[in-house]
Amino acid sequence: MAGKYELYNGYEVFFETPDDGYSYFFGYYDKSPLNLNNDKLLAHRVAFDGRDVRDGDIAEVGYFELTTGVFVKIDETLAWNWQQGSQLQWLPPDFDAEIIYNSIENNRFVSVVFNIRTGKKRIIPFPVYAIHPNGKEALGINYERHYWCRPGYNYQNIKNEKWNRPYHEEDGIFRIDLQTEQVSRIVKITDIIAHEKISEFETCNNWLEHIMYNPSGKRFMFFHRWH
Repeated sequence: MAGKYELYNGYEVFFETPDDGYSYFFGYYDKSPLNLNNDKLLAHRVAFDGRDVRDGDIAEVGYFELTTGVFVKIDETLAWNWQQGSQLQWLPPDFDAEIIYNSIENNRFVSVVFNIRTGKKRIIPFPVYAIHPNGKEALGINYERHYWCRPGYNYQNIKNEKWNRPYHEEDGIFRIDLQTEQVSRIVKITDIIAHEKISEFETCNNWLEHIMYNPSGKRFMFFHRWH
């Protein structure tokens, strides 16, 4: 059996978030906060810690300049959670100039494409979950529905009772064209439920989440969950 490895020997801390009273975090394990050159680190900055997200809680969106340790704030969002943040990520294929994250505009969940070089941002009329490797399209879920299903992974502030049922015939997985801003449903939750259906599906919440593309972007996976 291998002995104990002391990984700190010969190493030093390159960067750590400042002890300034804020809580800094990124998001989920399936996305990298680092840009292509490894000199910028995406992060959310929140003015509290140790409790669930509530209506009106703001997360600042930005990045650390790793050469200086300075946090650069670029925006604020109400569409976030501790587990996955705002789905903040570098936009492929260059992973350097543009970032994308979810937000709320006019009482609707949207996504924002922000160019850190020009300061310009575009509003996409649907929230994103996974970005295609080509950076031109994405997959998303209905976060208004997700609110009723997945505490800790949902977003606050919008509570539409329309979606509060075991499943909704309009729910599913959506393809978002990040260039034309067209949104279309490509997976219907009713089709998923109909496949090897069990009786419990009619009395408990069903939802789709944890979407992930394969490296080529030719396939994607997701979970159908119920409780």
